[in-house]
This record gives sequence, C-alpha cells and structure tokens, in this order.
Amino acid sequence: MRRVRCAIYTRKSSEEGLEQDFNSLDAQREACEAYIASQKHEGWELLPDHYDDGGISGGHLDRPALQRLMQAMDEKRVDQIVVYKIDRLTRSLADFAKLVDRLDAAETSFVSVIRHKKQVYEGQHPAIIDPAVWDKVQKMLQSGAAVARGSRHKATRSLLVGKLFDETGDRLTPSHSRKNGKRLRYYISRRLVKDRSRKHPDAWRLPADQVEGLLAELVGQHLTRPGAAVAMTEGLTAAELNDVSKRLQEQGNVTDRLALIERADLRPGSLAVKLDTEKLANRLDCLPEQINLAELTVEAPFQMRRRGVEMKLHLGEAPAEIDRTLVQNIMKGRSWLAMVIAGKTFSEIAGIEGVSKRRVQDVTNLALLAPDVLDRIVAGEQPDGLTTDYLIKTRFPAVWSEQREQFASL
Repeated sequence: MRRVRCAIYTRKSSEEGLEQDFNSLDAQREACEAYIASQKHEGWELLPDHYDDGGISGGHLDRPALQRLMQAMDEKRVDQIVVYKIDRLTRSLADFAKLVDRLDAAETSFVSVIRHKKQVYEGQHPAIIDPAVWDKVQKMLQSGAAVARGSRHKATRSLLVGKLFDETGDRLTPSHSRKNGKRLRYYISRRLVKDRSRKHPDAWRLPADQVEGLLAELVGQHLTRPGAAVAMTEGLTAAELNDVSKRLQEQGNVTDRLALIERADLRPGSLAVKLDTEKLANRLDCLPEQINLAELTVEAPFQMRRRGVEMKLHLGEAPAEIDRTLVQNIMKGRSWLAMVIAGKTFSEIAGIEGVSKRRVQDVTNLALLAPDVLDRIVAGEQPDGLTTDYLIKTRFPAVWSEQREQFASL
C-alpha cells in the first residue's frame, strides 16, 4: 500500500475567538484529522507539521502558513492537502487556478472535508465568490484537476464535536469505519489520532449513535423532571414559569437536546454534562441571569457492556444481559461430557455432531466451570469479557478457586 502523506491547512479571516482554547482553527483541524484517520486503509498518514493562518484573508496567497505548505509540497514532502472547505485554501478563482497548476506540478492532490450543496439560500452579505465563478471551480474539481485519493460519501454530522472529553481531559474526536459497506461512526480520544506511535490502553472509542443517544436521554431526563421549571430558573412570575415548563417539555428532539450541551466529561462508570447558559435561556425565552447556574450540571452513572465485538452503553446500572451463545455452549459441553463419561471418544462425538474433534474438546471444557460462575452466567451477571471465545482461547484452569481469581480480573 502506498503511503499518502497528508498535511492539514486551516485559515480564519479574523482574529476574533482565536484566543479561545478551542477555536475555529482547532475545529477545522479536528474535522480534517478525523477524515484522514478514516482513510487509514488507503494509506493516509497525518504529518506532524501545522499550517494555520489565523486572522488572514483568503483573497490573496501571501499567507505565511500557506507559503510554508507550498514549499513543503514543492519539495515533495506532501502528497495530500486536506482542508475543511475549499474557501479555506483560497477565495480567488485566479489564485485557485495557480494553486491547481502548482499542485499538478508537484503531483499533489487536495480534498475538502465539507462539500457545498447546489442549493442556494439568500443571505445578508454579497456572495464571496461570484456564482458563475463558483460553477467554474466546481467543474475544475469534477474534471479531475485536483482529485482526492480514495472515494468518500457525505459524512453524517457528529453532534458532539468539540464538546466531549475523557477523564484525562483529552477531547474525543469524530471518526468512522466501514463494515460490510455500512459506515459506522465513533468518538475516539484524540491521542489515538495524534500519536499512533504507541498504544493507548486508557483511550476511549465509543459508538457515536449510542453516545449521542445516551447524552440526549440524560439531558431530556433533567429538563422534563417534575419541578424542573422552578429549579432551573430564578425570579420568574407564575405565568412565566408555566411557559418555561411547557418549553422544557418540548425539548424532545435529540439534536435539540445535544445542542444545549456546552461540555460533557466521561469517566469510567460516570459522566457529567454541563448545559450552555445562553442557549438554554434562548430556548426558554428568558434572560441568562434568570437561569439557576447550579442546575446546569448533571451527573449520572453509566455502564459499558461488551459482548464479543458489540458494545452497549447504559445510563445507570447496566441491566442483566444473558449471553445466550455462552449458555448454549455450556449446555452442549455438559451433554458432551456426559457422553465421554458414558464411554464415547471425542472423535466419535465429533462424528455424531458433525463438528471437529478440537471443537468438541474445547466446548466440553466449559462444563468444568465452577458452580457459582455458572450461576452468574445464567443470570447474566458475569464479567463483560467472560465469553465463549475468551474461555476457549485462555484455556482456563480446572481448579475452581483459580477460575475465580482469573475471572475477577476481567
């Protein structure tokens, strides 16, 4: 597989907001990093150099970071330039044509993470690029003048981007993979993207749909609980409280609920969500100073349960979930053990059951599990990692006390 060296370029026209811990340049870079990570199977690899132009117009090419990037490209140190949107690279058609020529000469491609749709909406400002000029740019892109390596589909929006953090303070960034042609979204600790030179056993990799659903459920419970209107506001009249109560009940959409989140922190076994004062006040049609700040943070226990490759997230204590495959294999193992005691050989049992001799031996061993371990399995209360595959691969000990000690570490 050919190595594709990727450089990210970010730009913001004004300096407004650049002093923030997570600003527009960070958001652009995070989206680009996630896209590069999703193309790992194509050989894409993120280069460590940063090319960020903050507070500089895109109407010219005299930009320090862009010039450094062009120099690296000319020196054949970059194969792929990744930008959040095309206008981050340039807003001038003439400059765009120059860049395309230079890209072609250096045998370098570029890709924008966000593609513009064909719909046109009226705005408050004149078009940054004349529509006729924009159409020409699109034709140049479609003709292959600057074609990205690999193909991609429109990404589903990750609603928690920039808001989700793990217990180390590391931000979780959107990522995705494909399985059987289906696009699977995740939130992963950023260190998995930033530092691939070593393993990160404490890093998080969570199914995006489940995380979003979990947090939306928690926010919904907090907003719609009895007495929420009185608890979350201050200094309102009875009529205003009645109106707020109705508005709180209307926050039933997952997207609406997640938009209220300012920050969410994950720790093993628990999570904390802080709501945005301004956004909540706007939703409730009251002033920010009328919001009770003590009610903006909500904490709750949550559990992760894994069965094979599948992971499920639960608010509160995870409900008992019986591993039916493991239970069935244990029953089969006990049946085969009885046949062995009755005088059958493993080879004879394999012939009767239509399986391999090795499979009969492996499954028969499951009948040797300690009685209390069997009770927990039947009740669905065994450790998450205690699966058929684990028991077969680890060749667990026959001594019950040693079994308990081994399984306690799962």
